[in-house]
Amino acid sequence: MLQSKLRLSNIFRSSSLLLERWYHCASFQSTNASSLPILEKVYSFQNQFHLDLNTPMVQSVRWRRPLGIKRAKIPHKARALAIELTYEKYNYPLAGLPASETCINAVKAKYVKKEEDNPFEKILAREFLEEVKAGQMFVVGHMHPCTAEELFEQRVLLHRNNMKYLFHNENIAKLAFTGTKYESLLHLYVMFSINIVCYDKDFSKLLKLERQLPFLTILGVVVEDRILSVADLKRAAELPSLPLMHATLLQTLTSQQQTLTRQLNAQQTELAGALQRYSEMSHAETASSTPPSES
Repeated sequence: MLQSKLRLSNIFRSSSLLLERWYHCASFQSTNASSLPILEKVYSFQNQFHLDLNTPMVQSVRWRRPLGIKRAKIPHKARALAIELTYEKYNYPLAGLPASETCINAVKAKYVKKEEDNPFEKILAREFLEEVKAGQMFVVGHMHPCTAEELFEQRVLLHRNNMKYLFHNENIAKLAFTGTKYESLLHLYVMFSINIVCYDKDFSKLLKLERQLPFLTILGVVVEDRILSVADLKRAAELPSLPLMHATLLQTLTSQQQTLTRQLNAQQTELAGALQRYSEMSHAETASSTPPSES
């Protein structure tokens, strides 16, 4: 009796809300008359066993692993195919119109009044440019959606690694970089951009820090007035240290000079050795041919 009650309890808890809706629908709207006795029996059976109608059973299904923000999963193949087949296609409404009427910038320039630069934004832009010039590396990245607590943890981690987090919008970046050597970076400021100033040139530490921060994606890095992509940054991180490269270059240059000196002195050294051997042999022959003196 207890096992049957538990089995029926699981069944009714999973479908309690649906049965309750069906019952009220059949009672007040007078739908199919043949289904009323069945629903009344089910409802009375639930009341007999004191089953709760408002507590449905919850069961987690699929996708139990954490959500990947940087590498999102593509939809199922069959679902993507069904969406593509059922998507309604319409003709492009701007087809046949000239570029002067369809260009968004042309329409804005014609109808939208140009806003004057805010003096406070100019001050922020000047301070932002000074911070960028003070660091040895400047990083432009994309910030994924995160909470305030997660953002605070990221800023603390950047501060511990001798880096500084700077948050400025596209307008301030445009005011700061226009007419400077950083003007090419304005193409990266599209939406949710993040600025990081590094006070030491350690490429491997920066790449390792990106793996630790799930809400940051590096787009470009400025090092010694050069803009590096992520691929260039990885190749630079694989290079040895600068003192080791200096030592290797010095060894290469010194080895060539030593080889040239050895080749130039080879004939003279060989001639000097031959003369030395000849003199020793002549002294030995002279000593052997001379008779010993009588005492």
